[in-house]
Amino acid sequence: MKKNLPAIILAAAVILASCASTSVSAVSSESKKSGQTAFSENAPSKNSPKNLYKGKGIAVAVCQPEISGTAKNEEWISQYFQDSLTTKFSRFSKMTVLDRKNESLIKAEQELSESGYYSDENAAQIGQLTNAQIVVIGSIRKIAGCYELNFRANDVATNEILASTDGRYSASEIQSGKAVNETSKSLLEGLGIEFTDREKAAFSESDENENSSIMNLAKGNSAKENDSLIEALAAYSQVRGKLNWQYEEATSNSSQIISGSFNSDGILAKLDSYSAKIEHWNKIFSQLESYMNENSMFIVYDFSYVNDGNINMQKRTADLEIHPGIKCVPNAVAMKVWATVMNEWKTLVEDRSNNVWTKSVSKPVFGAYEGGRHSAEIWVPYSLRYVFSVNVGLFDDDGYLIKKFKVNTNSDEGFIARDGGFIVDEIVPKPQRNYFSGGKWKTVYFEGINADDLKHGMNFRVIDAKTEIFSRQGRVYKNPAAILSAEEFMQEYP
Repeated sequence: MKKNLPAIILAAAVILASCASTSVSAVSSESKKSGQTAFSENAPSKNSPKNLYKGKGIAVAVCQPEISGTAKNEEWISQYFQDSLTTKFSRFSKMTVLDRKNESLIKAEQELSESGYYSDENAAQIGQLTNAQIVVIGSIRKIAGCYELNFRANDVATNEILASTDGRYSASEIQSGKAVNETSKSLLEGLGIEFTDREKAAFSESDENENSSIMNLAKGNSAKENDSLIEALAAYSQVRGKLNWQYEEATSNSSQIISGSFNSDGILAKLDSYSAKIEHWNKIFSQLESYMNENSMFIVYDFSYVNDGNINMQKRTADLEIHPGIKCVPNAVAMKVWATVMNEWKTLVEDRSNNVWTKSVSKPVFGAYEGGRHSAEIWVPYSLRYVFSVNVGLFDDDGYLIKKFKVNTNSDEGFIARDGGFIVDEIVPKPQRNYFSGGKWKTVYFEGINADDLKHGMNFRVIDAKTEIFSRQGRVYKNPAAILSAEEFMQEYP
């Protein structure tokens, strides 16, 4: 029986402590004496950066770390660390680094562990199966909101720990790349790898695009494995860099989700294939409907200017006009996911040979449509229309609500299908800035405000924003993806 990675036992005082990060490196006793690892004893450092020891000729296998104590939607962290460590080892050393797609490492996974995780005892076996001299294994454990990391690099020949690092990080430090940077730097230093001043500086800050791509690829793969197909497409759509391996893998996996793989040989096989396609697209549309109805829109407000009008001296009241006001802005990530799915569906239904099964697929309903549920189901299976009812409050400085005003704002995006036909040829998603500039502002009005109510200040705030959704379960009300000020929106989505 294989042993799992040893659990990290924390004292109660440590559990209650904050998530301040720590990092400790360890090397073998013999290496400590010389200041270098066993693999760098014959490669002394010189002043010139060209002569720094980089581990050339050494092969290292980076295994997927064990993860425990996390929710299902956090399982991506394991692959994220494996891919990130692989990237860092390749960039900052000259070692031959085996990534998770290496055939020998895949074979080792299949032979040694069904879970893909490894114990210290497995390190030598992994090395023999992959011809690696060093094996990096580790564990990630979530305790009291913090992530406890434990990584080590083992010498395959002796199973001796050449380098190790322990750390405790918050969720934001995991996602920002800080935890990966510190972990990889500590392991590489423990292996005797030397850095130039520029490389040392690079470890103190993350490449945002690269880190985001590795993270979203891991999120997509985890969601795909858990059969959350739309969540996977949403994550894959945020992988950047068309020349990078992350983008290639994300694009390939997105294509697999959309197209599926079905056998259509023979009559019975065709029936099975059609049933499989119907089931596959029912799953996609069901998840897409839920995803879009919860994530497709932002509510953005701008209460920069206030005009008064219709002042009544006898009643001591005035009307207030606040503008630009409120607007509904589509979420570019959600729009890209929607376009990916619907463009593929459009291609399928326009091929009449698919009519035998496409007509049996349960169509999604996105948002609502004027005229009620019946109209929504008939006219809007392939278009987006969201009508938000936004309540804006006039408050004084003490938080007292003086008056409310309801603003109705909506968004029509994409195309509409009638009788199975599509009005436009293809949905082309736009950059987030274009969605913002295309939305129309709705002015906010407050009528008959008593002057005495304004003696203690005047503040405007969005109280809530909801849209009525027609679904198979009946009418429900949904909040937008987020409610943001125009300033917050431009900072988040420049």
